[in-house]
Amino acid sequence: MLYQVPSVNRLRAYWFTKHHVVPGSRGTSLEEVGNSLVGIHSARLSTPYVALRTRVDDFRPTTLRSLVYDRRQAMKLRCMRGTLHIVPNELAPVVHGATLQLRLRSINYYWTKLGISEKKRLYLASTVREAATGGPRSSAQLLTRMACSVRRLVKLPLETRILIGRLAIKEAWERGSLCYLNSSIHWGKEIRNYGSTEILYPKLDLNGLCMAEAVEALVYAHIGQYGPVTSEDISWWSGLGVSRVKGAIDRLGSKIERVRVNGFNYECYMTAYDVQKIRIFKEPSDDWIELLAYEDPSLKGYFTLRHFYADNRVLTALFNRIGEARASIVSNGEIVGTWTWNHRSNKIETVLLKEIKAHQKNELKERIASMTIFLSMDKTDHYSKSS
Repeated sequence: MLYQVPSVNRLRAYWFTKHHVVPGSRGTSLEEVGNSLVGIHSARLSTPYVALRTRVDDFRPTTLRSLVYDRRQAMKLRCMRGTLHIVPNELAPVVHGATLQLRLRSINYYWTKLGISEKKRLYLASTVREAATGGPRSSAQLLTRMACSVRRLVKLPLETRILIGRLAIKEAWERGSLCYLNSSIHWGKEIRNYGSTEILYPKLDLNGLCMAEAVEALVYAHIGQYGPVTSEDISWWSGLGVSRVKGAIDRLGSKIERVRVNGFNYECYMTAYDVQKIRIFKEPSDDWIELLAYEDPSLKGYFTLRHFYADNRVLTALFNRIGEARASIVSNGEIVGTWTWNHRSNKIETVLLKEIKAHQKNELKERIASMTIFLSMDKTDHYSKSS
């Protein structure tokens, strides 16, 4: 029998509890939160820090930097929609393998436009790997080490050779032979370097799954952590075509169940495991309010079902012209406002889009005060390689 989620309120509570936003549901580790969100959106440098600040008690920026750049138990890579995410190592082959073809399209276009054959591309790939040995190195350093090999390969003007070298580096990163490292000690700034994935992540095989396996695993992960979702939600979030998403759902068979939300006709999907969990799920008895990051993962996981966490008027203010989610205020699973950080005054400025209860206004002031301290802190946070 088709399960019906009793109400939108129950659905919101379930979503934000799974994503560690509801008080009492905080994550115990960065890896736990990273898995629950299927990666943490990281196109803006501050986003993963603010997202984790909301979801992990006593979070410190040094912990994330150490996880990614010292212990290397997570990595920053392009994946869903070609966007940068930080993902735990166990998830990296899934998000990488499922989205690789999508990310290579523009690179393949430019190789064809430049007239670079497959044989020359393979030679350039080996040149990049050799240049990265002993790294990490900046893009400029890699180009310098590659210069002689590129000059021997193609008799073209210097500017074109530089373009070819940069394209080879980008392809190596997209394919996974290079990994990204940020050597800045300031968690709000970037000094981008590249290293050999094989050397720096010796136990990680980014290309260990074929595309079909990776797509199936990614679709299952999204349904498991964001469900109920529609196939359009999964397609929007991942960048994969709807037909590919539906094919993966069909292959997953009995692991996935079709569900509906009471009062709506959307065909949604949940894992069979989560259908059992949501049946006995206890909604929070107290009101709650929190601050979400710019491009917060909990919001980016939906497209068709966005109006379940914000009405149309709020959605217009929440998402900018290119579809990025502004930093927001969430109350009991509903977006009620947005916030911005004023770098000049070192203050958070808020815009309430819906009325909230008096006691929540006091709680919001507390959340703002706490986040202000966090964002005002020394961005180096005494970070060192020994952290």
